[in-house]
Amino acid sequence: MRPIALLAATGGAVLGAGLWALIANLTGYEIGYVAWAVGGLVGGAAAAAGGRGAGSGVLCAVLAVAAILGGKFVAFQSSSLPELRTEIAKMLTQEVYAETMEDAQVFSALRSDEVPFFMVQREYSTADSPGEIHPFEVAEFQKTVAPELRRLNTEKPPYEVWRDDTVDRAVTELKSQISPTEALKESIGLIDLIFGFLGIATAFRLGAQPSPSNMRT
Repeated sequence: MRPIALLAATGGAVLGAGLWALIANLTGYEIGYVAWAVGGLVGGAAAAAGGRGAGSGVLCAVLAVAAILGGKFVAFQSSSLPELRTEIAKMLTQEVYAETMEDAQVFSALRSDEVPFFMVQREYSTADSPGEIHPFEVAEFQKTVAPELRRLNTEKPPYEVWRDDTVDRAVTELKSQISPTEALKESIGLIDLIFGFLGIATAFRLGAQPSPSNMRT
């Protein structure tokens, strides 16, 4: 494949992945047939820039795969995370806020040896008594939860600020735990496979068109 054709095909792949993500973000849905359009965009860009032959077709197919999977992953996040934010926000009621702020106030007045009792009493541990809590669990609590409780007691944010901040933190944490492989496994269905195949095949067909000198007259 000529360098300019490879560049054009790569640009088509990036544009196609971005287009898929944009549509998902605007509509809140993943539209399977966009994968077909992505393949056409990759192969068409290569052909327009002079890409010809089987080698060109293979490269276009590979780029189409990368664009489709990349767009699918971004689309999955774009369409799923807003719903996730809504569900988390529903759980963060005024009652939960009041209990959390009370926890923050109580915790800020504790001595270090009172922390295990606080964890049991306030249900930050599943243990039935302070003596059953492993030192590692206490250390993790002091590392992750305690700083947030101290911050809340110091800043005393209003409910709306606390809710939005908590949602942001939760979504960020969940995003960091979702690998591209897991996201694709969760989101790929039969329709995606069908249109993905069509997109890859289209990219190959357009990119592998014989050069004009090799065409029969």
